Amino acid sequence: MPRFVYKSFVLDSRYIFEIDREVILFTQQRGKLKTIGRGGAKIPNRFGSAISPFSLVEATVWESWKGGLTLETTELIIPGFLFITNPYLYPYLSSLQEVLLILLPENLPREKVFRLLEKSIKYIRENPVALSFYILYWALKLEGFPVDKKISRTLREKLKLPPSEFSKIRISSPLFVSLLGKVEYFLSRKLNSLVYLKSFLNIL
Repeated sequence: MPRFVYKSFVLDSRYIFEIDREVILFTQQRGKLKTIGRGGAKIPNRFGSAISPFSLVEATVWESWKGGLTLETTELIIPGFLFITNPYLYPYLSSLQEVLLILLPENLPREKVFRLLEKSIKYIRENPVALSFYILYWALKLEGFPVDKKISRTLREKLKLPPSEFSKIRISSPLFVSLLGKVEYFLSRKLNSLVYLKSFLNIL
């Protein structure tokens, strides 16, 4: 059976059965893939931190003749736990995670969205609100959603900057919340992460 190596972001990792995990990858070559990491629920497990959300990895995937995908190995490029263990970053990353899991189609390449995430995520600790807004805005726009409505011309011009430059711009949390509200409208579903983010911002 064929084996493939994909440069991938880990979007999610959850327990299934007793010792395995379902690991959802966003690959550069094939878009979103649902894989099974055998033994991924053991402590310790052979994947370690490489299956933390937003880890960038080289994933070796085995494809069975029935089409099932097994995650065999992961070579860590950027560890995601550096992001998700930050209590200030987590609410924003959680929102991005939920939207990307819904937004991205399975087994269809999304090269531009992948490159967006690859170029932007490294700056998210510098300015989580601005970079979360930037990633979400461009991911929606690349998927064909009309996100420019009610966004000022000045901000639209700034959004054309590379992420390294946009990370220096101040974006208010309510503006990011407003964009997430648009996502709920576009996708016709409630976002659990938006409820959490609003609670988090009230605490602050």
